[in-house]
Amino acid sequence: MILSSNSFNMGQIPWPNTLSLMITIAILCNDVHLSSAKFQISPTNNSIVSRLINTYNTSNLYCFGSNCSNTDGCRNESSDTSAIWQTKIRQEFREWVYRVKDQNTKGGFNRSVPVKVDMYAEVRSTIIVDKSGNADYATIQAAIDAVPLFNTRRITIFVSAGVYQEKIVVPECKPFITLQGAGSAVTKIVWHDTASTVDGRGSFIGTFQSASVAINAPNFIARGITFKNSASLNHQGVAPGQAVALQVSGDMTAFYDCHFIGCQDTLYDRQGRHYFRDCYIEGSIDFIFGDGRSLYKDCELHATGSGWLTAQKRQDPTENTGFSFVNCRVTGAGLFYLGRAWGPFSRVVFLFSFIENIITPSGWDDWGDPSRDRTVFYGQYRCSGPGANVKDRVAWSYALTEAEAEPFMDANFIDGHDWLPCL
Repeated sequence: MILSSNSFNMGQIPWPNTLSLMITIAILCNDVHLSSAKFQISPTNNSIVSRLINTYNTSNLYCFGSNCSNTDGCRNESSDTSAIWQTKIRQEFREWVYRVKDQNTKGGFNRSVPVKVDMYAEVRSTIIVDKSGNADYATIQAAIDAVPLFNTRRITIFVSAGVYQEKIVVPECKPFITLQGAGSAVTKIVWHDTASTVDGRGSFIGTFQSASVAINAPNFIARGITFKNSASLNHQGVAPGQAVALQVSGDMTAFYDCHFIGCQDTLYDRQGRHYFRDCYIEGSIDFIFGDGRSLYKDCELHATGSGWLTAQKRQDPTENTGFSFVNCRVTGAGLFYLGRAWGPFSRVVFLFSFIENIITPSGWDDWGDPSRDRTVFYGQYRCSGPGANVKDRVAWSYALTEAEAEPFMDANFIDGHDWLPCL
């Protein structure tokens, strides 16, 4: 974050108010560069908040975090300039300032927990999407945009059967959304970007932005939906490069009975605590990757082509991340590794899982860096099937004991006792 001294005239604002305002800006804008924003903050006429809102783009203020920009989800929040909307914006911002100040005096602010302010009691708890137009909205993104900023109660978006060809972002400032489909066989979200897709400025969008669906909000749930990146293998069976079907960065998120379909980099399990139950994940190269702390329970990993099932990016021994696959099925065709060490402390375990005969006997790959052999944590416990034999696995992987496997066996691995019962 950059705060230019030429951009701020704090006048005679008392220090506590100045501190509160600066903390608020820092939290809301996070890594937004504000050096070009010309704030003229004045204590007169009780106009600190009003001048701030009138001077700076409100969508940038409310979309805190690097994954919540004006083009990444809150794009419609500042377009309504009616008096009613402006009043709500100001009221919400004042409440935010006071709560941040209160959190600061009590010892800090946890950004993973949304602020508990119910500013929109009149908002309905259910929204219906039908592409035919015979519902509240015809597109899923429009329904997400309708959810209030910093929503504090569960809002369910029912998505009728159909193929929704749209690129979707759930920004960080839209927590507590449930996306409920009519079933993964009939409700599908499909887009086709790859890392080499060119944006309006002539630059490649990269892997992160290639996601058909991006979940940046905490406390998100999806049920009965297929998330697909339709960039497919060419006629020679070559993957189109990185082409993400779903990117999830929101903490405390859960997916039930969902399908994730792609080739390379299908599921970007980027960061946060995540729970996948009864899901189907299909891909080729590194098709489950990222630095999340995630439990995959009763899921099927279906491999196509040849490559690696996982690429986990744990960077530090103190980092409590990793992928745990419990009672899963590994199916498909080709020759695969269970995982490779994207991060030097990569951590992946398979427990009680059935593995078809598609896994190379060595099982794991150190990404061509032998120093990682001493730092990664790869293991199996009581797996079955022709691809589960640990006899010829690399020496630096583990045939886990019950004590070693126990921390990864259930939802305690993702602190699920704190948040899963609440979803």
